[in-house]
Amino acid sequence: MKTTTRKIIVFACFILAVIYGLYNLPGGDKTKKAAVPASGDKESSAVQGTTRMNDIDTDFYSSLEWGRDPFYRAARKNNKYAKTPECPEWILNGILHDNNSPAAVINKQIIRIGDTIDGARVMQIEKQKVTLERNGLQFDLYISKDKS
Repeated sequence: MKTTTRKIIVFACFILAVIYGLYNLPGGDKTKKAAVPASGDKESSAVQGTTRMNDIDTDFYSSLEWGRDPFYRAARKNNKYAKTPECPEWILNGILHDNNSPAAVINKQIIRIGDTIDGARVMQIEKQKVTLERNGLQFDLYISKDKS
């Protein structure tokens, strides 16, 4: 396709887009008027998609049981899913790996194999992870990367 032909096609599409945009401007066509429903005709107002404040049955909606307000902060204070103080949080800050005496930094405390921190016993220290045991459950900690 030649460049002149392409230019003519692009120019024609531009002209058509401008004409379409001008024809469909909001508020540009004043000939269409919405039918105003009669004062007691609730069905026609629902059909038209317009509702007035007098048409809403506020007594019906206020009698419904809605539950707690999710945006009200006082309701969150008694949240049963909040962190409990008996479940501490361990953050592995670093690992000092040595074949003879490895150490790790958890919650800014230096610990070794066999030490306890917040009720958990250090079982193993490897190059990439630390294994803790609490109440018969073993879990691994990995170094958390700071995003700052």
